[in-house]
Amino acid sequence: MLGDVPWRFDVVETAMEKKDGYWLPLETPGLGIEVNEREAAKHPFEQETLQQMMFHEDGSVAEW
Repeated sequence: MLGDVPWRFDVVETAMEKKDGYWLPLETPGLGIEVNEREAAKHPFEQETLQQMMFHEDGSVAEW
Protein backbone atom coordinates (compact mmCIF):
# COMPACT_ATOMS: atom_id res chain seq x y z
CA MET A 1 0.00 0.00 0.00
CA LEU A 2 1.28 3.43 -0.86
CA GLY A 3 -0.06 5.27 2.19
CA ASP A 4 0.19 8.82 0.88
CA VAL A 5 -3.60 9.50 0.89
CA PRO A 6 -6.45 7.34 2.21
CA TRP A 7 -8.37 7.58 -1.08
CA ARG A 8 -5.47 6.36 -3.28
CA PHE A 9 -7.16 3.14 -4.40
CA ASP A 10 -10.53 4.83 -4.95
CA VAL A 11 -8.84 6.84 -7.70
CA VAL A 12 -6.23 4.40 -9.01
CA GLU A 13 -6.99 0.78 -9.73
CA THR A 14 -3.95 -1.41 -10.23
CA ALA A 15 -2.93 -5.01 -10.67
CA MET A 16 0.56 -4.28 -9.35
CA GLU A 17 1.83 -6.54 -6.61
CA LYS A 18 4.54 -5.85 -4.07
CA LYS A 19 6.81 -8.55 -2.65
CA ASP A 20 9.72 -8.07 -0.22
CA GLY A 21 9.63 -4.30 -0.77
CA TYR A 22 9.72 -4.49 -4.58
CA TRP A 23 6.99 -4.04 -7.19
CA LEU A 24 6.72 -7.14 -9.35
CA PRO A 25 6.72 -6.79 -13.14
CA LEU A 26 3.33 -6.95 -14.83
CA GLU A 27 2.36 -9.62 -17.31
CA THR A 28 0.32 -7.17 -19.40
CA PRO A 29 1.51 -4.20 -21.48
CA GLY A 30 1.35 -0.67 -20.12
CA LEU A 31 1.79 0.86 -16.70
CA GLY A 32 -0.80 -1.40 -15.10
CA ILE A 33 -3.05 1.31 -13.72
CA GLU A 34 -6.50 2.64 -14.49
CA VAL A 35 -7.54 6.09 -13.27
CA ASN A 36 -11.13 6.54 -12.14
CA GLU A 37 -11.60 10.14 -13.27
CA ARG A 38 -14.94 10.55 -11.50
CA GLU A 39 -13.29 9.70 -8.16
CA ALA A 40 -10.24 11.82 -9.00
CA ALA A 41 -12.50 14.85 -9.52
CA LYS A 42 -13.53 14.55 -5.85
CA HIS A 43 -9.92 15.29 -4.83
CA PRO A 44 -8.76 18.43 -6.68
CA PHE A 45 -5.12 19.44 -6.45
CA GLU A 46 -4.18 21.57 -3.44
CA GLN A 47 -0.71 23.07 -3.19
CA GLU A 48 1.09 21.91 -0.06
CA THR A 49 2.55 24.54 2.24
CA LEU A 50 6.22 24.00 2.91
CA GLN A 51 6.89 23.99 6.63
CA GLN A 52 10.47 25.19 6.48
CA MET A 53 12.53 26.79 3.76
CA MET A 54 16.19 27.61 4.02
CA PHE A 55 18.06 29.90 1.65
CA HIS A 56 21.69 30.80 1.01
CA GLU A 57 22.75 34.43 1.15
CA ASP A 58 22.40 34.66 -2.65
CA GLY A 59 18.73 33.60 -2.38
CA SER A 60 19.18 30.06 -3.71
CA VAL A 61 17.35 27.23 -1.99
CA ALA A 62 19.53 25.47 0.59
CA GLU A 63 17.20 22.60 1.48
CA TRP A 64 14.35 20.93 -0.38
